Amino acid sequence: MLRLKYVSRMNITLSDEEIDEIARQAAERNASLDVTGVLFASGGLFVQVLEGPEEAVSQLFDAISADSRHRDVLQLDLEEEVHERLFPEWSMRRLRVDQDSRDRLEPLRAILLTISEHQDRIEMLKHVLEKALLRELATVIAKAP
Repeated sequence: MLRLKYVSRMNITLSDEEIDEIARQAAERNASLDVTGVLFASGGLFVQVLEGPEEAVSQLFDAISADSRHRDVLQLDLEEEVHERLFPEWSMRRLRVDQDSRDRLEPLRAILLTISEHQDRIEMLKHVLEKALLRELATVIAKAP
């Protein structure tokens, strides 16, 4: 069994009712997949823990990563060979936070934004590196006897 933890920024503004509906739909889907977990959404951030069979958790995370309501999805931890669930009774439960928690999350939001900006730069640099390496390879091949 896997336990996956991630954080993401909300790509759109969602009301508490809309987040409750997301959690309700996730609970229905997860129950059929033997997945349990918790959703924490506040101040423009999603934090979620998913636990269950490897294939189901991986597919859910892929779907979340592709979901237009998320941006800057960052996997925090992936625990393999988990033997005991943290949330055995919750196919998905949304936890609500108070204003103090929202205030404490502000530095986390800034950290996530910074990580996202660096990832964008890294992707651009990888692309530049790949082009340079391919040009050099073509030059070497052209000079080869």
